[in-house]
Amino acid sequence: MKYKRPPAAIKYFIVFYYCLFTAVIPLSAAVTVSVTYHPDDRIMEDYINNTYDMTITVTFTNADLATYNGEKAQLQMDYVVNGGNIDLAPDFTDIVSVSPKTIDNGVVVWELSASEINDILKNAANQQSVDHYHLDFQIHYYVQGGSCPGDCDDIEIDYWGLAGPSDYLIFDFTAPAWSSDPTGAFWCSDADNNDVCDDNYFNSPVEITFQPNEQLISDFQFEQPSGIYKSYIELLGDPSSALDAGAV
Repeated sequence: MKYKRPPAAIKYFIVFYYCLFTAVIPLSAAVTVSVTYHPDDRIMEDYINNTYDMTITVTFTNADLATYNGEKAQLQMDYVVNGGNIDLAPDFTDIVSVSPKTIDNGVVVWELSASEINDILKNAANQQSVDHYHLDFQIHYYVQGGSCPGDCDDIEIDYWGLAGPSDYLIFDFTAPAWSSDPTGAFWCSDADNNDVCDDNYFNSPVEITFQPNEQLISDFQFEQPSGIYKSYIELLGDPSSALDAGAV
């Protein structure tokens, strides 16, 4: 059997139809945001504590890369006091101290320490302490000289890496402390009842009570690739000493 070449008209029609069809297929647009931390940070789900060094990376691909590469991106913040509804708070506002930034090769990055976030939030709220505020970030990106809507868009952070998925994070910058001196003592009990600690007496048994200055969170572990963090109190002593032989 012999095969004949198709007529030239049919061949050119197929090529023309293919080009026409592919010309109207739009590139899919994609903008993604990721949040990472320093390896030494003690990450706790749903919280920002004073150890954080947060890196926010926004990546543009496909049609969004073509539209926004070389343009600008602005980091924005929304917050509400503890117990408030962040959805009812004022809308996102620019963080002018760290923005805007140029989208370079489809990527824009912000690196924020917990201290920087604390200063930014205190300035925005005009408060000396912003512990337990609910805090959220979004990125507003736009074409310079363009108009909104049309030449701009937003992406809100709803997954905070190791800190988990959440609409916001709870800012807890001030570490817990003891509200007063502990009661009880290891040393210098008034054994002779003269109301003076002068008899070099070591309490046995020892009973000391500590009171933190805020309610502590129970049943949690720090999320950290390098290991699990837990708080502890360590009592150091010298086993060879007659006066300081205690150790835990």
